[in-house]
Amino acid sequence: MVLLAPNYPAGKDAINGFKRFYHGTIADEIYTSLDQTDFSAELARVRADQPDAVFEFLPGGLGINFLKQFSQAGLKSKMKLVLSAASLESRIVSATGDDTIGVYGTAHWVQDLPYPANKKFVCRLHCQIPSRSDAVRGDGLRHRARDRQRIARGRRRPDEGRCVRAALKKANFASVRGNFRFGSDQEPIEDWYSTQVVKRGGKNEIVTIGKVARDLGNAYTSLCPL
Repeated sequence: MVLLAPNYPAGKDAINGFKRFYHGTIADEIYTSLDQTDFSAELARVRADQPDAVFEFLPGGLGINFLKQFSQAGLKSKMKLVLSAASLESRIVSATGDDTIGVYGTAHWVQDLPYPANKKFVCRLHCQIPSRSDAVRGDGLRHRARDRQRIARGRRRPDEGRCVRAALKKANFASVRGNFRFGSDQEPIEDWYSTQVVKRGGKNEIVTIGKVARDLGNAYTSLCPL
């Protein structure tokens, strides 16, 4: 694998997170600038490394430019491209067209997940292309709605604050992500899925092709005193 990300804390975190679970050979680690638009030098390094696959964390415009140039360089036919969840969202797929067809990714939410709450959520947004951020925000609203009355009472009763916090920790709501709960550090514990971009009905879509992790939580939970 060749690993590629911007040279800033989030980029380094993404690379370190990948290396935590990857047990194969890492041929190269490439770090780019945050305002980069031309990736010709990096693509030349990738071509020279001849890896089986490339993992990249390049969100937003960085990812759009890289995906287009990766395809234009003819590397899609020579190696697989695996993207982080932040680098393979519906808006990025829309902006890159057929350059993303066949590209792989990982995510804790995908539009076609079979859970009832997710089907209802996607159906409500039939005029839009839902994103991972939309799904997470929706879960947050459903989570808080379950205890809205208790939160309101908590403004009048001193002991209700503790009760509300305990209720929120239980995550007693139907998540669009399916299996979901909070760890001792109040970070999500959830499943993660492998995805791929395919053309379906004349449109490019991100679809689920498998599950890569079950009950995955924060790697640093054991270090948190909460």
